[in-house]
Amino acid sequence: MNRKHYHITLVIALVMALSVIPGAIFADSASAAETISSDLAAPKLINHAASASTIKNTWNTVKNAKGYEVFRSTKIDGTYKRVKTIKSPKTVSWTDKKLKESKFYFYKVRAYRYSGNRKLYGAYSAIQGAAPTEHPNWEYSISNKSEKTKKVSIKLTNKSRHSMVFLPEGLYVNNNTAFKKWKKLGNEEWKDMTDSQLKKLGLTLIKGKKVTVKPGKTAKLTYKSGTAVKYTKYGRIISEFRYNGGTYGVFHSYKYGTSIWAY
Repeated sequence: MNRKHYHITLVIALVMALSVIPGAIFADSASAAETISSDLAAPKLINHAASASTIKNTWNTVKNAKGYEVFRSTKIDGTYKRVKTIKSPKTVSWTDKKLKESKFYFYKVRAYRYSGNRKLYGAYSAIQGAAPTEHPNWEYSISNKSEKTKKVSIKLTNKSRHSMVFLPEGLYVNNNTAFKKWKKLGNEEWKDMTDSQLKKLGLTLIKGKKVTVKPGKTAKLTYKSGTAVKYTKYGRIISEFRYNGGTYGVFHSYKYGTSIWAY
């Protein structure tokens, strides 16, 4: 089982507030006055911050569509209002402007076409949320399954304006006791320690590949260790990424959420 988190960086080096997004339980249907057309597929929507006051929404072209409607809410399970009607099937993006910085907005999109004088609608896309910001901002999911493994991974969607470039080296922190020991180290001190020194602290060096996650895109960050770790939902994966000229440290955890700090 994975848990998905929406994350917005407001203050560097503090644990951020998280909203748990439990999936498709908020599916919305058209009203009785609307006619659903089975030949219009649900669009696949992605979005991300385009500035401190705008969010860019992008979706795929839907076959047979004559246009699209974009709906917005400030709560994932709230009331969605139509905020844009697009009258061309070739236009598959729209940027929402004059938004409040760091506030989350949630969107869904559907296609439409005409049959005579009737307007027919396709199914809604899955709901996607984002917040206008210049800071790093992302959504991630991580397993809560306990296992002994040489491989740990995070599924991450970049909701920021700029690309997030994750560096190949990181740490796996076994538990909260090990995390407290890690916090006493300097940002770079652990990089000069041997595997055995790290192990005594409950830390394990992990390595992956350099991964660039572009705005609105999703990537799986996979890290491997030389020896198997006891992965649990209480562990933390510590890594580094570059964003808009800066370098940041970050940890991800199922139990403890995520936190970010600037180097």
